Amino acid sequence: MKNMFKIQYKKHFPFVKVKRNSLFAIFFSSCLTGIGAFFLETILDYICMNYLVDRGFLCGPFLPIYFFVVFFGLLYVKTPKRTIKNYLIAAFFLSISITAVEFIVGNVCEWLWHKPLWTYDGFAPLSYRYVSLTISLLWGFLGALYLFFIIPLFKKVADRMTKQRKYIFTILFLFFFLADFVITLLLIAKQGGQYQELFSPLPASSKITFFLIGIPIVALFCCMAPSILKHFVLKRKRKKKDCKFLE
Repeated sequence: MKNMFKIQYKKHFPFVKVKRNSLFAIFFSSCLTGIGAFFLETILDYICMNYLVDRGFLCGPFLPIYFFVVFFGLLYVKTPKRTIKNYLIAAFFLSISITAVEFIVGNVCEWLWHKPLWTYDGFAPLSYRYVSLTISLLWGFLGALYLFFIIPLFKKVADRMTKQRKYIFTILFLFFFLADFVITLLLIAKQGGQYQELFSPLPASSKITFFLIGIPIVALFCCMAPSILKHFVLKRKRKKKDCKFLE
């Protein structure tokens, strides 16, 4: 089975040897997954429940469970080729493994904070607390699609980034993640060790809907603005050179 990333598996800890570019591509894919999952879960809750709910454990727009599942999954599991057989196998194992992670993390968090951070009770059929057959099947189906089609796109973007941009991205992400984690712990300590959401569930409204729609539009504009600006600057310089040449 050929791996998408350049990884050598060894018999002693940490059991893997990863090329620097591949390690960043895995890290980059995991970061985008954690951020994207936050907005996806927020929007799905908003659509299905008609409430804006504070998702995740941290204050910021990031879900660490997605980050760690993708990061360690891509490190220690070989990425398969795109075939129907491999897709079904990947969907089966992803369904079981992600459900196991949810069960463990959900119970550990409830034991630590004396409060369930999420539950599938009443949300989907055949569900009990942190385990749901419906959600497990959905995890397998969507997880395999994500592995086969989205992760390769993230890898292409990461491979095209310069070393300077890779360093900047890594430093900024680690800084904001650690700051977010520390602020969250301080808020919990301030509340006497009890975890509480940043805000109570807000009923759906036109203002909140436009706000949620505006977030990806602004994010997309911020990502595209440097490239668009660079294009116009280069185009203007070319025009000046052509004018000087004609003179």
